[in-house]
This record gives sequence, structure tokens and C-alpha cells, in this order.
Amino acid sequence: VEGKTANRWLDLGPTFVRRVLITSVWLGALVSLLLVFYAGGGVAGAFAIGAVLGAGGLFLLERIVRELLGPSRKLRLALYLFGKFGIVYAAAVWSLFGLHVPPLPFLIGFTLVLLVALLKVGGRLILSTRWMASSREGSGGPLLRQGPGSRRSGP
Repeated sequence: VEGKTANRWLDLGPTFVRRVLITSVWLGALVSLLLVFYAGGGVAGAFAIGAVLGAGGLFLLERIVRELLGPSRKLRLALYLFGKFGIVYAAAVWSLFGLHVPPLPFLIGFTLVLLVALLKVGGRLILSTRWMASSREGSGGPLLRQGPGSRRSGP
């Protein structure tokens, strides 16, 4: 894919982290609800706690980077750093050692935001490949472009 099409798909933009957080929260809530019925409340609670702490950590990391790249506000940066490394990680340690939540579902929930980000980037890479690109304006991949009876399947 050449020109603007390739750059458009690969450009993650400034809202990428926000979209990852929203998707992670919805996916985490759905998986937690399913885990209540299939694995029990303890596993679902551990997964939910991990997902919330993982999303909070990513949110605070994004805020730390914005403060470092923007105008210098040392107090706000210190609060974000304390929230990320003091509150999020202390809550994770307290959940694992104080509440004795199961570690595997907690870890899976904590890394859910990384999985969502990886899948979002992977999807954009797949959509930007030559196979999915169109030789004509406004059409999709090869299955959309050359289907039987398609008006677009010309020379």
C-alpha cells in the first residue's frame, strides 16, 4: 500500500490509549461477568481487580508521558507518579498478599490492556497490507472487490 492509505491505517493518533482503555474496560467487564458463572466469584473478582489496576496503570502512564512532553508542572507530575507507583502497585501487592486473590486470573486481568493494545495494532497492520488494500477507491479487500456478480470486478 502506498501513499496516504498506509499512513492512515498505521497512524495510532493521540486517542489510541483512550480507545484501548475503553475497550479494555468493556472487555474486562464482560469477561468478569462470564467468569462469575463459569469459574466462580473468586476468580472473577481477581480478574476484575487486575483489569481495573491494569487500566489505571495505563491511564496514569499516559498522563505521566503527557506531563513530561508538555509544559512542566512538577506537582501534577509527582501526583501521577505517586498514583502509578504508589497506589496502583501497592493495591496490586495488597490484593495478592493481603486479600489472597488467585494470582493467575489477577495477572491475566492486569495484562488485559496490553492484549487489547496488541490486538488493535495487529488489526491495523493487517488492514494496511497489500492483500486488504484495494486497487479502486472506496472498496475493501479482495473478497469484496472480486465477488461473483460484483459490479466492481472489471478489467
